[in-house]
Amino acid sequence: MLSIKGISEYAEAIYDPTPYAQDAVAMAQQAFNQPTYGVGGVLLDNNTGAILYQMHNNVITENAINDPTAHGERQIIYWYLKHAAALPEPSKLTIVTTLDPCVMCTGAFLATGINVVTMSYDANAGINWNQKWNFQSLPANLREQAQQQFSYFAVPELQLNWQGPKRSVFYEKAISGQLSQAAAAAFADSLPKIGPIFASEDPTPLNIRTLGPDSPQKRLLSQKWPLAAIYTTNISTVSGRAKLWALMSAIGLGNSAALIDPFDNLLMVMAGGPFIINTPLFNLIRAYTDVRRATQSPGGASATDGHVPHPKRCKIVLFRGPGTQATDIMDLGIYGSSLNSPNQSGGGLFYFKATQSPESLASMIQELPPLYPTELEITAQQLPPITRPDVTAKTDDNMFIQSRL
Repeated sequence: MLSIKGISEYAEAIYDPTPYAQDAVAMAQQAFNQPTYGVGGVLLDNNTGAILYQMHNNVITENAINDPTAHGERQIIYWYLKHAAALPEPSKLTIVTTLDPCVMCTGAFLATGINVVTMSYDANAGINWNQKWNFQSLPANLREQAQQQFSYFAVPELQLNWQGPKRSVFYEKAISGQLSQAAAAAFADSLPKIGPIFASEDPTPLNIRTLGPDSPQKRLLSQKWPLAAIYTTNISTVSGRAKLWALMSAIGLGNSAALIDPFDNLLMVMAGGPFIINTPLFNLIRAYTDVRRATQSPGGASATDGHVPHPKRCKIVLFRGPGTQATDIMDLGIYGSSLNSPNQSGGGLFYFKATQSPESLASMIQELPPLYPTELEITAQQLPPITRPDVTAKTDDNMFIQSRL
């Protein structure tokens, strides 16, 4: 949790929200026309009111899944992190967004400290889905911080009151019902347009081990992770878990993420970095989506190749399970964003090392906005322990990896 001590109780200035809201809606409408999720936002300097950057959702580009993490707010935050040395500190910045942030973007806001003001609510996936501004969907240790960073415009025509701290640069400001409704409509109206795109990119899985070593699929995967599709790791067996533990513990500082296809082929393992929001899962999902996009037939007519199946058909394993910090919340949101619909048989989110009890993690997931526990049916399962003090993990190629647990 970021400390909120030392942050001024009052805003540097109070601005007229209309120009910023109009620009954010323009971004959302660009996203709608793309088409992708109709959400957009602008980043402003609290001290000057200047707009520093603006962006819309880019989950889908050119009628294909581009990056499940490319929500407008997340992209703006990433832009800030890349240019932070030349910009004000995060607490001096605000993003005006057309839609209440999802769980992934909420985690990114809390991890970085950037403020956010929202134009419309999202009763399904928004972090303030119940419109009570109590952030019960977050672990208790993050709720006070969320109340210092998250604000919601008043919309008198819709009987919506201001929600937010005095330190917001839009404290107690209202936007028109027309702007709020335009923001909500850009998102709602985009859903029927993009649904068929997601459906077209879930081919029947095929075993990548039936392909030759020089196949485009293996070549693309190996560019992301050199050992792609070399190992099989059946995590229902001790030897499979030991092999995976050895590989994952050798990558990253304390955490890593792995993706295993429906045929137990280990396709990718990723570490985190370079920025705070670059969790191992963040990097994994983006890298794997790059590969899936590259295997599409020209024009997307045959969608993605089944040898690199949809993540919802795969097992995703974290070395360290989700805790209660901002990046842990972000990871649960990333996982949800990668699914689009519930896991298929054999898929799921798993982890080795627990950072909270299985019961408290299950409860935390159930408290997330309805999309995640109800529609996507997200769960996280700890893998059984590996009891031997020393593990030798043998691959199909007679390679060995030694790892002390």
